[in-house]
Amino acid sequence: MGTPEYMAPEQATNTPPTPAFDVYAVGVILYELLTGALPFTAMHTFELLTLKLNRAAPSIDKRRPELPPLLVDLVADCL
Repeated sequence: MGTPEYMAPEQATNTPPTPAFDVYAVGVILYELLTGALPFTAMHTFELLTLKLNRAAPSIDKRRPELPPLLVDLVADCL
């Protein structure tokens, strides 16, 4: 099934796997590497997946405003 923190929102809807799932996971990893935090956190898996399905990922530049715009855009495009 996967680790919920790194799962693409579509995985919670039983969508057949696509390469986009992996792109999303890379975006989460980049976000975490660059900020030290995950883009979404919650107490329970269901809550976490609901957040991912209903909210856009927070922009990485909120936590790291000094990052180059191209890197900010890359992370946003992955997420």
